[in-house]
Parts: sequence; structure tokens; C-alpha cells
Amino acid sequence: MDASLPKIRRLRATPVNVPLARPHPTASGVVSSAPLVLMDLETDQGLTGHAYVFCYTPIALKPIADLIEALQPLIQEDAVAPLVLAQKLQGRFRLIGPQGFTGIAMAAIDMAAWDVLAKSAGLSLTRLLGGEEKPVPAYHSLGMAGPDGAAQEAAESMKMGFRCVKFKVGYPHVEQDRAVI
Repeated sequence: MDASLPKIRRLRATPVNVPLARPHPTASGVVSSAPLVLMDLETDQGLTGHAYVFCYTPIALKPIADLIEALQPLIQEDAVAPLVLAQKLQGRFRLIGPQGFTGIAMAAIDMAAWDVLAKSAGLSLTRLLGGEEKPVPAYHSLGMAGPDGAAQEAAESMKMGFRCVKFKVGYPHVEQDRAVI
């Protein structure tokens, strides 16, 4: 292991539940907030890697934040080497699996570790991974507001500068899906 790599000093997880300006209807219910855990990975070199994970439901915020912080003793003083950290954490969860809360917690640590490595190299993550920065087209992801709501949301998206939209489908009848599209 490269001795010059930063070492993990502290993991900090902050649960936040961000209200959405417009509720997002989906096939499984209306999403009215974005439950996020904000993650900081602090190092011995004074660098802090940041990440966030979407927790799907506010009920999951505290358990996921607690799990992230509970993993600190396992990786504290380890080098910020994302692949090695991932192997260590996956080994820890081998019996219960890397999905659900454990997968979300490991993903937060992984993203924050990559952020630290990019900062320590003085590069963007894209460049660190050997890529080239270039514009990426974006679309506006919209919910299930029905045919009239879809038309209104598409018009609003165009005014905001989006050239493409994605609508959720999965209405009770395929005719409703077709009308939205």
C-alpha cells in the first residue's frame, strides 16, 4: 500500500430530509421529500471526501447514518484505497449481503473515498479515472401526473432549458401510459 495515501480519521454521517418543491408521484406512492445521508470522510492529511446517498424513505435515515458511523472503527487509520476498503467492508457483510442498508452505507464510504483520492491528486474524479471532461446531456425526470400533468410538466421543463424529459409509467391501464407518452 502506498504510504503517501491519506489515512481515514473519521466518518461523519448527517441525515437530512429535504422537502421537494413539487411532490413526485410514482407507481408506489408520492415522494414528497428527498431523504439523504450526507457523508464526510476526514483524513489525517486534512482532506475531507464528501458524498451523499438517497435512502428512499425517511425511516431509513437514522439507521443508515448510524451504520456508516459504526463502521468507523473497522476502517479507521486505513489508507484511503477505495478498492481495498470495498473488499474489507464486503467481507464484513458477507453473511447478510451487500444490499439494502449495508449497500447504501458502503456506497457512501466508497464515493467519499474516491472524492478524497481526487482531491489528494489535485484532479477531478473524471481525470483521476482517466476520463475527459465534456458536456453531458441531461433530461428532466418527472413523475406520474397523468396526461394533462405530463403536458404541463414537459412545457415547464422546456422553459427551464431541458431538451428531453423522462416520465414514469406504470399506470393501471396501458392506455394511460400511452396518453402520457
